[in-house]
Amino acid sequence: HRAKALVPAYTHMHDGRPGTVKKLTEVFTEDMHFLTWEHDRKPMNPEAPQKFVVYRFRHNEKVDIRRAEYILCVTPENFFVLPYEGGEVKYTYVVTALDAFGNESKEKKIKIKQ
Repeated sequence: HRAKALVPAYTHMHDGRPGTVKKLTEVFTEDMHFLTWEHDRKPMNPEAPQKFVVYRFRHNEKVDIRRAEYILCVTPENFFVLPYEGGEVKYTYVVTALDAFGNESKEKKIKIKQ
């Protein structure tokens, strides 16, 4: 496959969305540049966020999370290390939450210059 993709949601089991990620923030340290966010993760609750999807769109591109080619990763962590690209390219990053049934939350966006 050329692009990452999400497994279709099991909406026949549960069709609600998990909560949206909060406080999506860009962080710089001496040796790292990353995104971090907060969430209401409850491992024993399948309707709560279990994983997170990170998307990246070019500066003037329309944000459309239905297009799998924009997925950078699906992670259980609440951070994503950003690739360094010279500090001149602008992107919009989008983070969504997935529950155990594959339902995706509403998106949270941040604009980054890399």
